[in-house]
Amino acid sequence: MDEVDRFYAQLGERIRDLRRKRRLSQDALAKCVKLNRTSVTNIERGRQKVLLHTFVDFARALCVKPGLLIPDAEPESDIPEGLAPPAKEFVERVVHGDRKQR
Repeated sequence: MDEVDRFYAQLGERIRDLRRKRRLSQDALAKCVKLNRTSVTNIERGRQKVLLHTFVDFARALCVKPGLLIPDAEPESDIPEGLAPPAKEFVERVVHGDRKQR
């Protein structure tokens, strides 16, 4: 299994674990993210890649910050160094799910 396959397998495990903690069926989660149940099954098993907007939909449906779904991500490592303050704030809001308007 290569690094990309491992990433999607771990992402799928996180989605599955959070779905179960929220006591959602695959069908209920699929409806929330506008996919079919088979796609959710394949994503949870790491067999299907996830588009970015669908990734955000999963985070919202599971009531977590998007950064918590990313395998092996540490909050400090998510933000590139050397960004101008406005760009850094934007990236932090996207990665950590802060939706405050400024």
